[in-house]
Amino acid sequence: MTTTWESGPVSVADLNSRIRDPIEQLLNPPGCRRAVKANVFVAANSWALLRFEPPGQGAGKASSFDSTGSMMSDSPTRVTAPLDGLYEVNAGLVMSAADLNGRMGYARAAVGKGLSEPARFDTEAFVKFGLNRITAGCRSGAGTATIPLRAGEWVSLAAWADASWVTADRRENAASASFLELSWVGDLP
Repeated sequence: MTTTWESGPVSVADLNSRIRDPIEQLLNPPGCRRAVKANVFVAANSWALLRFEPPGQGAGKASSFDSTGSMMSDSPTRVTAPLDGLYEVNAGLVMSAADLNGRMGYARAAVGKGLSEPARFDTEAFVKFGLNRITAGCRSGAGTATIPLRAGEWVSLAAWADASWVTADRRENAASASFLELSWVGDLP
């Protein structure tokens, strides 16, 4: 069956790709949330790239998903855009002093596009956020932004603190998971 528009004949395949597929993408946009709860030790005064558990696995399994199967979560340190578009990036971090009775001063986190070297986050990240005090030995914070990404480009999360730290709170906030989330929100302008 062929339908015509002013510009000429339009096939069923054309209609599917121009109408059905974009509607399906709007109703079910690609998205991925990676979580980490493991107590990974990080030395004081150095940036560390966070390593995430596979979606739906590990201690953070209730806080993670990948709507594309594994296209967005093919690396332990990043979330990858499966197609061109505008993406909302959300990140949250919970950290504790490495010493169970230790104290933490200043701590911060950053999200970078295409960054895999932790030291580059200090100057090249597109989102930076400070971590607030939960207790003397625990900090948490979150940041968000909407950015353009091409298919295959990725984001990652890194953190820094003035005391040695671990990537989870072993105290009263132990249910909290650090996360990095990427959700498609529209076409590129």
